[in-house]
Amino acid sequence: MANTGNTQQQINYGASANDGQGDPLRTAFIKTDDNFDNIWLAGPVGSNITIGNNTIQSNNTNGNIVIRPNGVGVIQANATVVPNATNTRDLGTANLSWRAAYVGTGGIDCSGNLTAATIQTTSISSDDSSEIMINNDTRFMSSVDIDHDLTVGQALYLAPATKSGNSPGTPGEIAVDSNYVYVCVSANTWKRAALSAF
Repeated sequence: MANTGNTQQQINYGASANDGQGDPLRTAFIKTDDNFDNIWLAGPVGSNITIGNNTIQSNNTNGNIVIRPNGVGVIQANATVVPNATNTRDLGTANLSWRAAYVGTGGIDCSGNLTAATIQTTSISSDDSSEIMINNDTRFMSSVDIDHDLTVGQALYLAPATKSGNSPGTPGEIAVDSNYVYVCVSANTWKRAALSAF
């Protein structure tokens, strides 16, 4: 019966040649067979995987390499993870996307387009002073500070909000409701213009 418990079988070859103290030949070969059985069970011998130097590769054409932790185990990297060539590899696909990405203080440095259903951040800026384009409908659910020009290609949506003449506000803020457009002209001071049908 092969011992396939991932335990290495040590062959006792005695203290010196032919001293009669080592394992009998049959026992030694059983241990050898057990060791090979464990190698085959652990892989990649007899599989589609080859390990050579610092490379793990699949041998079958277009074969995947699956790393599968047990239970709630995770896959950890103790160094920076980079592609082998720039602008050629993707993280996820159009059909298989990651559920979430947790990014630290380094932020996201994106040289191409950034597409997102929801963006929660404290600042959006361009590092080369070029324009930032936001296509389709965009809703800001709280205050938004814009330091430079804002060009709106179609419609600008503002959530309805009614202001009084001394409502809290910062100069430059704009609010609307069904009757007026409100503009904060100085701290906590608002002026309004009536809306009319046309």
